[in-house]
Amino acid sequence: MEALNVFTKTTLAVSAAAAALAFAPSAEAFTVSGSGGIQGTYLGNSCPAAGCTDFATAGYTVSGGAVGTKNAYGTNALKPGSNSGFEDLVSSYNITSANKKPGGTANTAINISGLSNAFSFYWGSVDTHNVVEFLSTGSVVGTITGFSLADALGWEQTPNNAGDYAKDALLSFSGGTFDAVRLSVDTNAPTPLGYAAGQNGVAFESAATAVPEPGGTLLMLGGSLFMASQLKRRQAAQ
Repeated sequence: MEALNVFTKTTLAVSAAAAALAFAPSAEAFTVSGSGGIQGTYLGNSCPAAGCTDFATAGYTVSGGAVGTKNAYGTNALKPGSNSGFEDLVSSYNITSANKKPGGTANTAINISGLSNAFSFYWGSVDTHNVVEFLSTGSVVGTITGFSLADALGWEQTPNNAGDYAKDALLSFSGGTFDAVRLSVDTNAPTPLGYAAGQNGVAFESAATAVPEPGGTLLMLGGSLFMASQLKRRQAAQ
């Protein structure tokens, strides 16, 4: 009887996992401009339930920018997830700014190196002037800005906060060849309506996350199904 209970629980777990996959938000793919052939995928507006953190804590090789926590920089920066109600899933994050704000410390680009043609991250409070560059041996092979991301996904700017889409984005990039990513803000971008001249590019907030590969999820389900079948065989043999 206990074996039957274990089998039933295992079957329910597999069914629940399959249901979670079925109701997962649909991904939207887009192409990163440049010569690198890099493809991006929008996976929704929250980081996974396991949580997001700054790049160094997540194990990336990172330099530049600054690390913040909730409200560490006042109103000049938003913790990733603040625009979508998932900020509690973010323990810490990386930030850089063209205006040496907030706090006067986030005045350099965020550089993530040691990549192997794949990168996933949580882009908080997407702004028109945020810039993501993909590099291969020091040369830029692909670029996406907040403006081009919004254009690819059909977003509109919020009427009372020009330049800010008031959205967060969980993104995954792959394809092509790149070994590093640089996150920065563009001081030369057109000043959005409502900003004083030269004040665009206040901040780029971002966090690291491990996005499960589809194959890994299928492997997990396959393993669970195998365990269930083994339990069923043992039950039949008894």
